[in-house]
Amino acid sequence: MPVCVHCARPIPALLVHFGSGHVALSHCAACGRIADPYLEYGLAVLVIDLILIKPRVYRHILYNIPASTTHTLPLRAHARRLLALVLVESYLTWFSLCVHPYAPSIWDEAHMPPYWPSWAPAPLLGAARVTCVTLVHMLALHLSVVLAGGLVQYAWYKRRRTRAFWRLYSWYLPSVAMLYASLSTELLLVIRLVWDSRLPAGRRAAAQRPSLFTPVHWAAPYVPAWLAAGPWHTNWLIRHVLGGMSAGVALAATMPMHPLAGALVALLGFGVQAQVRAWLGVPDDAVSPVPLCVP
Repeated sequence: MPVCVHCARPIPALLVHFGSGHVALSHCAACGRIADPYLEYGLAVLVIDLILIKPRVYRHILYNIPASTTHTLPLRAHARRLLALVLVESYLTWFSLCVHPYAPSIWDEAHMPPYWPSWAPAPLLGAARVTCVTLVHMLALHLSVVLAGGLVQYAWYKRRRTRAFWRLYSWYLPSVAMLYASLSTELLLVIRLVWDSRLPAGRRAAAQRPSLFTPVHWAAPYVPAWLAAGPWHTNWLIRHVLGGMSAGVALAATMPMHPLAGALVALLGFGVQAQVRAWLGVPDDAVSPVPLCVP
């Protein structure tokens, strides 16, 4: 059933047909606005609003596109998108853990190690390991949010005895929401990968390049030690802050019964993913050889 992207109320139809061949966008009876203006927009507007983390674009993708109104999951299409996301995430992880810390610098080539360390005669084996590990913890994330979302919806239905949100919900919606919520994070990580310098991570730490949260000299006495010395680098901010906000907004579109429902499901999913990553030995950053990369 389609919904209004502004107030999330169900509507009978997205289009109004009148006359012979005349079609207009329908208005929501609850808020009075056009139910889904994204039907007139192109793909570029959808991508921009996904980056800006607007809740209405998630409602359009999850409920109002033709594949969402049938309450059936196009399994092959979703699997292909999830596989593409896994490949992008595994490449970013492989480059940040296995390649970038050992890349030569164009400014000080005389004092740098060789292009490839001695433990990497076959870098493809390390890339294959990173891909398998990324697939495992991404599946753990999506399975956990699907199970948690179903439990939240069922608990709300049993408590309130209402089918208002139960009719709109499908078991696969949290996974699709997390998939689209990851697009802005992956896009910014790719831009950071292209924009970042070739200076290895170890030499960047030795040079003590100031970060976003590095206090200036007059503000240093007033900044807590945990904030000044914490892992506030760009990669951490993109993955945890922006990624968490996108996931919370996307899951809130699938669970509109309470503002905290989507946030709690997102926290649970990221917690399970963090435990799986720690169990598999995947760190957030590396300044020394990672066992996962060693062939």
